[in-house]
Amino acid sequence: MRKLLSLVTFVCLTLVVYTSNVLAINYDYSDATDYANNSTYHSNPSWQRLGSGWTSENAPYAANGDYDDGVSWSVNGGAYGHSDITEGDNVTFEFVMYKYMWGRHNYDYLKVWIDWDQDKSFDDGVSYENAWYFKSDPGDAGQTPTTSYAYGDGLAQIYKTFYYTINDIAVDPGDYWLRARVVCNADIGSKPSNFTPTGDFWQGEVEDWTFTVNSVPEPATMLLLGLGLVGLAGVRRKLKG
Repeated sequence: MRKLLSLVTFVCLTLVVYTSNVLAINYDYSDATDYANNSTYHSNPSWQRLGSGWTSENAPYAANGDYDDGVSWSVNGGAYGHSDITEGDNVTFEFVMYKYMWGRHNYDYLKVWIDWDQDKSFDDGVSYENAWYFKSDPGDAGQTPTTSYAYGDGLAQIYKTFYYTINDIAVDPGDYWLRARVVCNADIGSKPSNFTPTGDFWQGEVEDWTFTVNSVPEPATMLLLGLGLVGLAGVRRKLKG
């Protein structure tokens, strides 16, 4: 009897664990530290995403080093990456939207926010925090609202690359969070005002990136550095003599 009871208990526990795993729904959550991460997520990457990766999480994890790969920037015409920025630099942000499957919707949308006043809130009415907004044309990849496309081979394809440039960046030194999201018009009812930095969307992806803006070195610092280099050159000459 005990063996039977133990067996039944084991089977029941196994079913509970299995059912929990089956019923668990994973989302792509936002990652910005100390922001409303639990209220910002996407449920399905099958139609559009940023970059080729998509993170499936069962809970929000701030800055968790996930598969985000759709945002980069170039400083003063340099290579695209995630390098630091200095006051006065010219910065071009690059956003790569991928299509994984073709749908019947009209448009895809990309929206980007930067928390310039560092108040842990995106798009909070500050004039310079207004979002950058992009809409892909149906002709970008031959997509029309009446055409149903095959799912293809399951590999993500580059769909559209967007750029936004800030010349002579003039903000206080510090760390800033950028949030980028992609959805289709079916999610927001073709109204850009419905495309918010928080909230959940069925399709698409959210990516959060932090970047550092450094201050310009003071003239006195540059002078001391120059004098130091001159002094070092003099020492080397004496040693050679």
